[in-house]
Amino acid sequence: MTKESAKTSEIRVKLTQGAYSIRKIEMLPVGMKLTYSFIEARNGIGSRVERAEKHKRPVQKELRQYFDLLKEHLLKVTGYHWGSNEAMEMLKASTTVKGVIDDRGTNKFQLNGTRTVDETIVNISSALREDDGYEDYSHFAEIILNIRKEITLFMNGKGADSRLVVIDYLKHKKDMPDAENEFEKMTKEEQDKLMMEACECFGLEIIEENGEMVIGVGETTTTVEDEET
Repeated sequence: MTKESAKTSEIRVKLTQGAYSIRKIEMLPVGMKLTYSFIEARNGIGSRVERAEKHKRPVQKELRQYFDLLKEHLLKVTGYHWGSNEAMEMLKASTTVKGVIDDRGTNKFQLNGTRTVDETIVNISSALREDDGYEDYSHFAEIILNIRKEITLFMNGKGADSRLVVIDYLKHKKDMPDAENEFEKMTKEEQDKLMMEACECFGLEIIEENGEMVIGVGETTTTVEDEET
């Protein structure tokens, strides 16, 4: 076994260990939909259950950054090519990774996303597996592992900082596409007022920590659905 394949195998074990197996991750305009499977005893018989949860609070920047890193992999496995770094950045700028599906721990994944071409949104997706010979699979697997870590942190209360919360609120609840620039132009008082509005909208709370006001999880809105598989 080569060093490269040994490293990938170690990642595979980490991705599939534990009673709960993350099956699907779908990024929403705000928040995410997470589907995981587990064995549940019903009438003395173990049944595999898939639970889908929609979390309607903004996710942390680290999780967003790891999803952005998947853009290059999605483009490569769907046949896009580029001759320069500039061309690659242009392709990535018009691409969004919407979700990842793990095929029950078989080391096969499905990447889903979109590309904007001449103001038209085009859906793109492709399966990606270790034994397909994809040369950047180990880097892809590392990203998936880091996404799983960030999801665990999210489920334990980590989320977007106050700036991201307000920007998500402006973009998706106030229909302000240029929210980042508009936010920077605002006074501190205006930003604080919007943070209060955003926290109320997303079910977050503002708490005092070391003399500063920070955002806590609060009473978030989560939709849960169970399905036997």
